[in-house]
Amino acid sequence: MDDLCTLAGHCLAWLDHAPPPRVRFIGMTPVLQFTNPPGPRLEVCYLEQGTVDHLQIGDQRVAIPEGWISVHNLHFGNQSPPKTERGRIWCLILDAVQVPPALAYLGQRPVFAATAIRQPLACIGLFQRLRRLCSRRLVAQAGYDPAVVMFDPTETPQQAGSAWRLKGLLLELFGDILDAATECHTGITTVSEPIQQAQALIEEHFTDPTLNLAQVAQSVCLSVAHFGRRFTREIGCAPMAYLQQLRLREAAFLLRQTGQRIDAIAEAVGYHDPLYFSKLFHRAYGMSPRAFRATAVQEPGTVHITRMS
Repeated sequence: MDDLCTLAGHCLAWLDHAPPPRVRFIGMTPVLQFTNPPGPRLEVCYLEQGTVDHLQIGDQRVAIPEGWISVHNLHFGNQSPPKTERGRIWCLILDAVQVPPALAYLGQRPVFAATAIRQPLACIGLFQRLRRLCSRRLVAQAGYDPAVVMFDPTETPQQAGSAWRLKGLLLELFGDILDAATECHTGITTVSEPIQQAQALIEEHFTDPTLNLAQVAQSVCLSVAHFGRRFTREIGCAPMAYLQQLRLREAAFLLRQTGQRIDAIAEAVGYHDPLYFSKLFHRAYGMSPRAFRATAVQEPGTVHITRMS
């Protein structure tokens, strides 16, 4: 296994000093299987739900636990056995045809490095922002096609603004990966004990419709204003935004995995008003709960790891 600090550092230097690379794919898949052909690509995967136990990259066999992010090359392809259970994997595939000498080893041997992510919602948010940016001009393809470029930042002069935004988001993503890897190596945590306690409280009681900011702040003996500032600084989003994301992620899971009525799902995740729930869900996922469930029903049983949900 490669050192993620070194790999992320090399990627940051590459992205900082060169135009942003073409994006071959960015999206989420519920299928816990890798079947990517060889090609000069770099892949970043965040395993939000589930595990991948046997990922073959060239002559290397590795595993990705739940809650971990990995960076690996596709120059030698990769594959893993199919799994019957569903999960959630966020995938980003970048062209790595022209890389600096420091990254020449991507084409010489299988490369893989991974670490746990301490701020999962912030990580998912970055993938979602990349997804929205790269879907502005092209309709998202059904799955990863090596011959397709999902977003080419140099395609037209009008893409200049989007190219800068893409570069900024990629730098932020690899910067977060470097921070996570550094924390893992040094044992230094950037989240204080009170905020960890508050985070755990929200995660345990997120379906309670009466849970509010004042209650959470009081549980860790902080004023509402001070708690809100600290939580936002350390976790990457405001406390109530964190709560909302937890509720909507659970709702998305229930929409895919159960046949419950939408108003019952809204109630189950803490929203008494199904219309308000639908509005929040549409804002987060870009479609209504009903349409989101319909896309899940239409999904084939076996797809590439980079298949869209």
